Amino acid sequence: MPGADLSPAPSSDVIPIWRSDTRPHPRRAESARRLARLALACLVVAAAIAWLNRHHIEQQNIYRFNYLPMAEYFRGGPRPALITYPLWGYPALLAFLPAPAITSVALQVLLAVALVVALYATMAPFVASRRLARALCVGAVPVWSLASLKLADPWATLLGAFGVLALARALALRRLRWALASGACFGAALNFRSDLVSVLPLLVVVLALLAPRLAWSRRREIAVTVAVAFVAIVPWGLFRVAEDEPFGISSTNGGMVLYSALGFAGNPWGIVGIDRERVWDVQRALGPDARPASVEGDRYLRARAFALIREHPLQYVRKVLHDFAASVALGSYGIEVEPFLREDDFLRFEVLKEQLKLAVGMAPNTHDIDGFRRAGVWSDAPTLASIPWRVLLAAGLRSANSLVTGAFLLATLLASLWIVVADRRWLERPVVVTLLAAFLSTWGFVCAVWYQPRYTNGLYVFGLPILLIAAESLRRHFGARRVTSMPGGRARPVRPPVTPAQRSR
Repeated sequence: MPGADLSPAPSSDVIPIWRSDTRPHPRRAESARRLARLALACLVVAAAIAWLNRHHIEQQNIYRFNYLPMAEYFRGGPRPALITYPLWGYPALLAFLPAPAITSVALQVLLAVALVVALYATMAPFVASRRLARALCVGAVPVWSLASLKLADPWATLLGAFGVLALARALALRRLRWALASGACFGAALNFRSDLVSVLPLLVVVLALLAPRLAWSRRREIAVTVAVAFVAIVPWGLFRVAEDEPFGISSTNGGMVLYSALGFAGNPWGIVGIDRERVWDVQRALGPDARPASVEGDRYLRARAFALIREHPLQYVRKVLHDFAASVALGSYGIEVEPFLREDDFLRFEVLKEQLKLAVGMAPNTHDIDGFRRAGVWSDAPTLASIPWRVLLAAGLRSANSLVTGAFLLATLLASLWIVVADRRWLERPVVVTLLAAFLSTWGFVCAVWYQPRYTNGLYVFGLPILLIAAESLRRHFGARRVTSMPGGRARPVRPPVTPAQRSR
C-alpha cells in the first residue's frame, strides 16, 4: 500500500527494518540460558529421529561399497577400484572415528543442533514472534532427518549452511574474519560433496542480481569467501595426482548424475535414470571393465549428456520443470518407514509408492515398475481393500511428510517472490538477502541437475527465516489496508458506519 508504513514495529521481538545490521541493540541477542534450552530441546528431537532412522536404507549401497572401502584404504587397507569417487572427506572421517556407524551420526546430530541454534540466533532480530521461531527450530524435521543419514550429504549440507550464515555475517559486519570462516566452511563442505563447486558461484550471481549495490560494496568479503573455499579443495586434486589420476576439484560421478537426470518420465531419449543402466552404457561404449564413476566414464557420460541437451534444449527445460514439480509434490527426505515393515509388506509398500508416484506423474521408477510387472505384483488399478492397513499407514506417514515439506518449499518460494517484488526493503539487509540467495540458488541447482528428496532438506535452513519474515510483512501489509491515514501521518482504525438506531441511543 503506497505511503503506508509497513516496517516492523519496535518491540522486544523484532528489530526495525531501518536499523543497521551493525548497530548494537540491547534486545537483539537472546540470553545464553534461552539458547541452551533451545539447544537441549533440539537435541532431544534430533536424537529421537536419529534413533528411528538407525536402520535407514537410503543410499546404503554407496555407503557399503564406496565409502567403507575408501575408509579402509585410509586405514592402510587395499586400494579401492575407484579412487576419484567418492570425495575423501566422509571416508576419512569414517577411517579415524571409533565405531564410525554410531559416532559419525552422533557428530552429525550435534552439528545439526549447533546449526539450528545459530540459525535462530541469526534470524531472531528479524522476526516478530521468537516463540514461533523457536518452535519451528525444534520441529526442524528435515534437518534432523538429514543428520540421521550415514552419508556424506549431512556433512556437506550442514557445513555449507554454516558457510551461508558466516557469509551473511561477513556481509553485515564487513569483517574479513567472517569471510574467512565462511570460506573455510564452504571448503570443508566441498571435501564431502562436489555440489558447491557449482552452487557457490551461482549463489554469488543470485546475490548480485537481488542486491547489486550490496554485492559490489561487499565484493572484498565475497571474493575472500570464494577464494578460500576453492583453495580448500586443492588438496583433493593433489591427492588425485598422487594416485596417478588427473587433477580435479570434484569427484567423478558428475557425468553419471547428469546423464541419469535426463531419465525423467516421458523423456525423448529413452533414458532410465538408475545407476545400473549407466554401468551398461559405459561398458558398451568403453569396454567391459569401464566404470561410470571413473575418470573416463565420467568424461564420456558428461559429454553425452551435454550433447543430448544441445540436441533437445526444450526437453531439458521440460526436465527442469519436471524436477521442480517433483520437489514440490514429493518434498524432502524424512523418517523412513520401510525398516519397520515385514518383508511382504515392504514389497507391497514399494509397489504402492510407485503407483502413487505414477498417479501424480512425479519421478516414477520405470525400472522397478517393469520388475513389479514381471513378478506379477503390479496392478494398474489398485484398491484400498487389497492393501494391508500397515502398508496404508506407512504410505500415509510418507505422504504426510511429502505434503508438509513440499508445502513448505512452495510457501517459501512464494514468500521469496513477495520480498523480491513487493517488500524489497528487506533486500537491503545483508543477512536476509544472503539467505534468500542461498535458498533460490540451491533449489535452482537441484532442479537444473537432478532432484532427489534429500537434496532439498537443507532448504529448510535458508527458507525458514524467509517464510517468517514474509508472513509478518504480509500481515502488516494487509493490516495497513484496514486503517485510514490522518493528518500528520497518524492512523486510526476504519470503523463501521453508525446505523440510525445506534445514533438514537
